[in-house]
Amino acid sequence: MQPPQHKLGAGGVVPEDSAPAMRPGSTDTRSLALLKALGGRAEAMAAKYVWWQGPRRTLSSPSLLVAQVMTLGTLEDVQWPLGRVCEDVLQRTLREAPAGIFNDRSWCFWHLRLGIRPTPPLPERPLP
Repeated sequence: MQPPQHKLGAGGVVPEDSAPAMRPGSTDTRSLALLKALGGRAEAMAAKYVWWQGPRRTLSSPSLLVAQVMTLGTLEDVQWPLGRVCEDVLQRTLREAPAGIFNDRSWCFWHLRLGIRPTPPLPERPLP
């Protein structure tokens, strides 16, 4: 018997003002809800798309995992978060993405796909 599918939806299931979910080691409410929505494939996807750290550490920041899948994912793998989270979560992932996660192609694609116009510039790291 499969566990019920959870879909993190619009309407503020998780408070908008909670701490940013991209922070490594984050255990805020939004991250926990996102992790629950992503379901059982999360650990395998974490190992595949965030290869530089262990899956457990990646799962402590599930929006990083979603951003990596949005950037690097195959068509099949991209369907995984699309079927489990609503567009507002994907839009938030774009808004909160740190520099270096998205490339030009995926940045433009996801802004177009999610109806965010005009497409803002890619996040940049500040130079010292």
